Formats: sequence, C-alpha cells, structure tokens
Amino acid sequence: MKLRGDLSAHAVKEAAKLTSVKAPLQLWVTRSEAPEVFDMQPGELASVGYFQGEGLYLRPFLGVFQYPVVLIFASGKGMATAKALIEATSHSGLTLRARADVRLYVSASIDAELPFSELYERWQADHHVKVKPCVLTRAAGSSATQGGVREGFDSDDVEYDPPLTMAVILGDEEFEKEVLELLDDAHIPAAQAVLGSQEAPPVFYYKSSQV
Repeated sequence: MKLRGDLSAHAVKEAAKLTSVKAPLQLWVTRSEAPEVFDMQPGELASVGYFQGEGLYLRPFLGVFQYPVVLIFASGKGMATAKALIEATSHSGLTLRARADVRLYVSASIDAELPFSELYERWQADHHVKVKPCVLTRAAGSSATQGGVREGFDSDDVEYDPPLTMAVILGDEEFEKEVLELLDDAHIPAAQAVLGSQEAPPVFYYKSSQV
C-alpha cells in the first residue's frame, strides 16, 4: 500500500514522496465474480485502484443522541461492509461506541457459513456491538438463533424507541425487502434505514466568487 504524506503548515504544494506501508488487506471475493483474485496465491502482487462510488449515506444519522440505537442487518458479502462499518475509527463512520445500543443480526444458512464468526466476541468487547447470528439450520451446540434475521430480532432483548432507532441493511435485494418489512412491523420508519444498495449522493463544495 502506498500513502501520500500530509502537507505540514506553510508547506509548498508539490508532489510528496510516497511512503510504503505494510498492512493486512482483507477482501470479500467470490470465484464467479473475480476468479483472477480468488485464485491468487501468497506472494503474488496486485495493484489496488481508487475506491468506486460514494459509499453508504450515513450523514443524516451521525448524531449519536438523535439515534442512540443502531440495528445492523447483514447477509452474504454485505458482511464485508458491516465489518468495515464496525471497525471504523472513532472519528469516522457512525461512532458506534458512543451509541446506547448497537446490534448486528447476521444471516446465513448454517453456522459454518457465518462470516467473520471468529471476530464476534472482539466486536462486542472492542466496538460495543452485540452480534446475533441467525442460521436456517443450527449445528449441535450452536448458540445461533434458528431462522432468519426476523426470528433473531423477535427473540432478542433489544429495547428501542422507533423514532430514536436507525437501521443499516447490507445484503441483496431480497434481503433488503425482508428487513424493510421487519422494520415496518417494528414501527421503525424506512426513512431511518440505510440501504447498502443506495449510494450516498456526491459531495459538492461551494466556492466563493468575486462580484
């Protein structure tokens, strides 16, 4: 990874020297979508370009007191986005540690397919996120909820006030529809939900002009 150094005060704006940094980089990749990346072996080199799109539209929900309860619903590769949202630094994202209650409902077919299951305990300890895994078929001794995210939400002890609750829905179109119906039944307005399929509008910066 290459990082461009920041300019210090009164520094001349010129090309800064690039600094090489070693850092782990986790990707969520399927063989069908990107076989050349899926089949990469240790030691191979890859060039990573700029991020595409504007990301999640989180701006209306940054107030921690306006929305003290955050419900995150994730399925499939939507968990890659959920992971990034949870592990975001304190000065970016939704500042989850400052919220009164944050729940993550993870949906999978079986326990073995629960994404990042080895991180759930750390997320609760370090990031104030209680993870509620939901599987259609439970393994012996599993603590996951039997069923989908609706069953997980209905059986949970989360206390919420609909006007003070926001949701983040990360999954395919069918999953989004299922969770929006769940929120409607819970009297949480759809306007208080962030959908992974909807990008944030581009940011425009106003410039002063002389008259």
